[in-house]
Amino acid sequence: MTIIFHTLDTFDTEFSADSVEWCPVKPFRDVVVCGTYQLTENDEKAITKNALKRLGRIYAFRVTDDGKLTTLQRIDVPAVLDMKWLHCRDKENRILLAIVNSIGYLQVYRLMGDRGTEMLKLIVEQKISDDDILALSLDWSTGRYVSDTRIADSLHIIVSDSRGWVSHFTLLGDDLIRDSSWCAHDFEAWIAAFDYWQTNSFYSGGDDCKFQAFDSRIGPVACNRAHGAGVTSIHSNANAEFSLVTGSILTPSKSLTLRLNDKYIHRPSIPAYSSKRSRKLAVWNVIDKPIQFEKVSCRLNLKIREHNLIRSAKY
Repeated sequence: MTIIFHTLDTFDTEFSADSVEWCPVKPFRDVVVCGTYQLTENDEKAITKNALKRLGRIYAFRVTDDGKLTTLQRIDVPAVLDMKWLHCRDKENRILLAIVNSIGYLQVYRLMGDRGTEMLKLIVEQKISDDDILALSLDWSTGRYVSDTRIADSLHIIVSDSRGWVSHFTLLGDDLIRDSSWCAHDFEAWIAAFDYWQTNSFYSGGDDCKFQAFDSRIGPVACNRAHGAGVTSIHSNANAEFSLVTGSILTPSKSLTLRLNDKYIHRPSIPAYSSKRSRKLAVWNVIDKPIQFEKVSCRLNLKIREHNLIRSAKY
């Protein structure tokens, strides 16, 4: 199968880009945000104290009809580890973007302004822990809502961190309320994701090879170690109730894999893709291709500084 990509524009993000998200809400689907990460080594003393500084930026772009990137905003922030749009407007008719960063904060921004003057404005933030941690991933509970739906219920966010913990939050207006936190993993909790069909349920994956299931009302309910390597991505398919896909790290003794999982995760999972390579790679993200049930993986160690805007692909 031959895939042909057409590059329409490029932009130098200066720092490494680790998160790119299109706004899902009409009429702003031509707005895309990009989060970046840069580790600075100031001096030898700082390195020995493990006090390396992580810098980041948030870029907001509009893609014009001819495929060119127009910069709407640039915000200097701590390194961005993950960012996700709310899948629809909230009950106050707001378009929201959640971000987690390298100093352990969960932040929620609002997309403000009219067409051509869009700006992100921080409306609320909360530190995940009093400890010096990185907030690594997040997910909204609203994956099954279409972009034109306005949410009437409370909005929930799940966050994982470098301690191995997961934290459950509720967004009420301009307030972030921490509902519960659990120690889920012995090492970094790389990923946390909701079951979009049963939003009381969510999952986490960590560097300790565990793939865990939680009920937000009672805590952990199941644990699976079938990956045999760090679990780095989890995705619940909003269009297929029983599709739950996970990805893991490639190690010298294990393959890089995508796995199809039963939601009752103590049952055996099915390897959907496997690859052995000499370098250490990981499936860091899994996204549904619109309409067709296909998966896309993003892998570690791709040294990309200039990023291409791709319009379409031919198979």
